[in-house]
Parts: sequence; structure tokens; C-alpha cells
Amino acid sequence: MSESGFSVFPAQVADAAQTYAGHQQTAPALGGQVQATGAVNTGDAGLDSLVQQVMNDVAQVCVQVGKALSTTAAALNEVAAGYPTTDATVAGYFTSLMSSVDGANIPMM
Repeated sequence: MSESGFSVFPAQVADAAQTYAGHQQTAPALGGQVQATGAVNTGDAGLDSLVQQVMNDVAQVCVQVGKALSTTAAALNEVAAGYPTTDATVAGYFTSLMSSVDGANIPMM
């Protein structure tokens, strides 16, 4: 953990990715249920058309939510996978820096 209190645990990021991935089909399934309610018959053709359009819009938003969850899961997986490599790179830089100042009598805080 850094002095700012910020720390990242790649395993927890990967777990979050799995959670998002696990829900990516939930919203589109809900949208399908909204559309599956069938035709609306209020006795007013204009209102029926408006309600059907809103139902279609809701279904499309649900599909987009599913896509967003999928995209988020993929990005989180990529981030989780990148942390060990980044940590190793930074550790290598730090080791190199420390070896270059070793014996230079530079006070370290």
C-alpha cells in the first residue's frame, strides 16, 4: 500500500472482471423478456405504437448494457494481467537505480 492509501491487488481486479462477465448476459435477457411481452393493445393505436417503441428502446438499452459489461470485464482482465509485468519492470528500474547509487554516499530517506 502506498502512502496515499492506494493499492491494487490484481487478483481482486480479476475477480471484479469475472463478476462483470458473469452479468453481461443478464441485461440482454431482461431486454428479451421486455420484448417478449408481445403486442400492446390499449385501444389507442398511437399509444400502442408508442409503448411498443419504448419497449424496443428498453430492450436495445439492455443489449448495450450487456456490451458495456463485456467491455469492462475485458478491460479489467487486461489491467489485472498487466500489473505483475509492470511491477517487475518498476522493480527492475528501482534495483538498477539503487545499484547505481550504491556506494555513492547519497543519504536515502
